Amino acid sequence: MKITSFFIYTHIMKAILVDDEVDSHIALTSLLERHHPEIEILASGYNVQEGVQLIKEHSPELLFLDIEMPDGSGFDLLNQIPQPQFHLIFVTAFNQYAQTAIRFGALDYLTKPVNSAELSAAILKVQVRRLEKIQSLQLEILKETLEKLKKKELPEKMSISTNEGILYFPTVNVIRLEAMANFTEFKIQDAKKRMIASNNLGRYENDLKPYPVFMRVHKSHIVNLKHVIRFTRGDKAYLELVDQSVVPVSLRYKEEVGRRMRELSV
Repeated sequence: MKITSFFIYTHIMKAILVDDEVDSHIALTSLLERHHPEIEILASGYNVQEGVQLIKEHSPELLFLDIEMPDGSGFDLLNQIPQPQFHLIFVTAFNQYAQTAIRFGALDYLTKPVNSAELSAAILKVQVRRLEKIQSLQLEILKETLEKLKKKELPEKMSISTNEGILYFPTVNVIRLEAMANFTEFKIQDAKKRMIASNNLGRYENDLKPYPVFMRVHKSHIVNLKHVIRFTRGDKAYLELVDQSVVPVSLRYKEEVGRRMRELSV
């Protein structure tokens, strides 16, 4: 017998889908029915007010939420739920600012059209963290990040999801990020323990694109240029950072590192 989901015999999670596009409802519902019988869609809403009403009526454990709808945004919906008691997965068309804000809040999103593998990965995270409902601090970080991004400003706080739970820290304290297979280690100024995030480096490269201070300088490294104390050029270029680490700079990034550091007056 073929088992389509690892969690097929475990807890059935009640879910609601809020999205203004009928095609999105059909596509996501179809993927869930085929591959995730452990997720039961209780109801579907097509705008912010319908979504708020359905959440109050059904008290879902999981909410699939679109970002942009005719009568407001997914963030507007969340503002009307004082103490969310559900897991949250955003479903969105590409929006760099919104996606970065979501990730900075240690939340998950799916990009339309929804990919089956990405859906499975997002649901797996939810299943593993069943007891960790969305936290008010996550929403605060998400909203603050979105507002600052619109103003081309660096957000003051971010969070990452780790095996130990969700960790919060000032964004300006991020010195660098280092790839560790499918995970990413965050090097944080004055941090007393290692911080291993549950996403690969490529995901964070995408999240940090709006900010000129963060730059990928090597296949395994992203650095905050504000924490660089020396840039040594040559055949084997490298950066020395405030945590006394030495990070190699790939040939393809060498000229851009110099340009960005001049622009930032680092």
